[in-house]
Amino acid sequence: MLSEIKQKINQRGWNVYEFSDDDTIYTAAPRGPATSLEIGKQYSLFPQVNDPTNVEQVQSGCRYVSQGGRYATIAHKGMPIVLVIVAVHPAEIVTRGAIENHLSYQDFSRALETLTSVIDIN
Repeated sequence: MLSEIKQKINQRGWNVYEFSDDDTIYTAAPRGPATSLEIGKQYSLFPQVNDPTNVEQVQSGCRYVSQGGRYATIAHKGMPIVLVIVAVHPAEIVTRGAIENHLSYQDFSRALETLTSVIDIN
């Protein structure tokens, strides 16, 4: 299920970066996108760019999507959820932002059908 979730995110034009509480775009981007999602880790979504390890390109992609108001957002039960941090737990995904949301893998995967697409920024 986690590989399906990552694939859905990538198909909408986003990369998933491992992102600890101490990370910034300056420390996460040079490591490049995560190759898989793992239980016990948390991630942040940045728009796909030509060189996903280049901080300036990732920042530029982030500026571009934010200027257009196209943040990484899903809808769950009619409620918009901005995906600031996505933490993978054994039976659920916890999204962290203004409000913390707990979604089963299945509910999160379903909600990804509504993920803001930024496929056209490259």
